[in-house]
Amino acid sequence: MQPPTDTQALTSNDLSSIYSEAILFFAIFAFMSIVSFVISRRNAKKYELEHSIKERQDARIKDELIYAHLNSSSIKIMGKKAKHEELLKKLKIEAINEKEYKILKESLDSI
Repeated sequence: MQPPTDTQALTSNDLSSIYSEAILFFAIFAFMSIVSFVISRRNAKKYELEHSIKERQDARIKDELIYAHLNSSSIKIMGKKAKHEELLKKLKIEAINEKEYKILKESLDSI
C-alpha cells in the first residue's frame, strides 16, 4: 500500500473550508464587477448630460484633425513656423478649409 499523499490526508472539514473560500472569492469578484459596471454606467450618463452631442462631435472632429495634420515629432523636427507655413499651403490649395485651419492653428499655437 502507498503512503498517503498530502491531498489524501485532507479531511472533509479541510475540503469544505477550501470550497467555502473559493465560493467566497468568486462571490466577491462578481460583486466587484457588478459595482464597477454600475459606476461606469452612471458616470457615462453624467458625461452625456454635461456634454451635448454637438460638443462631443466637435471634440472628435478636432481630435481627428490634429491627429491627421499635426504630428508632434514633425513639429519638433520642422519647428512651429515651418508647420504653420505648411498649414497655410494646405489652405491655399484647399486641402483644408478655413474652419479646419483655425482649429489647427490654435492647436499648434498651444503646443
